[in-house]
Amino acid sequence: ILSSAVLDKKYSDSINLMRERLGGEILCMTRFMTGIDDWPAYNNAIYLLENGFVQKYRMLLYSHILYHGLPDFHIYYEQVGFTDDCMQRRADSCLPSTLLPSFMISQMLAYTSVDGKRLEILKGVPQDWFKKGFSFDNIATPSGIVSVICRHNTLTVNINGIRPDTEIRLYTPKNSEKTLDSSETAEYILVTDNHTSLTFNL
Repeated sequence: ILSSAVLDKKYSDSINLMRERLGGEILCMTRFMTGIDDWPAYNNAIYLLENGFVQKYRMLLYSHILYHGLPDFHIYYEQVGFTDDCMQRRADSCLPSTLLPSFMISQMLAYTSVDGKRLEILKGVPQDWFKKGFSFDNIATPSGIVSVICRHNTLTVNINGIRPDTEIRLYTPKNSEKTLDSSETAEYILVTDNHTSLTFNL
């Protein structure tokens, strides 16, 4: 229900609050009776990122990696139980749980909004990444293929195969967002056919 965005925001946010306040989640993972079941975590993650709950999105990512499986072996379970001092496997590994970390890391770097109208870049990236520097190549989204290099306070973004009429939003270290389109000055964006390249100082 949440990830489809069919509900008005006030109703979807109410479901989110209900999960938080009525014991429906632990460290943003989904609580199921006396255990944790991250089978629906994929859909919850989409809702969180889409609606700007970025810190909660990252908490879900970190918690899933640390507590929902064996991160050293990249094995994640459908369901785990918990005691006061440890997590315990309750169900075998499953594909949705195993793929969740890769999916969420990819989406925090570049993703297309649920309505298909926006390409959102770096929305989930922690601010300290910009100080340390990072890069990634060719993350494929329905709106285009995105590559980013952040080095020495300079951010370069390349987007190939941009779908027509796509709104591009780039999230900066101060959690502000820039809405970029062809009306922006060349200092911020250069559009040539279906390729966009941006370089600016942070």
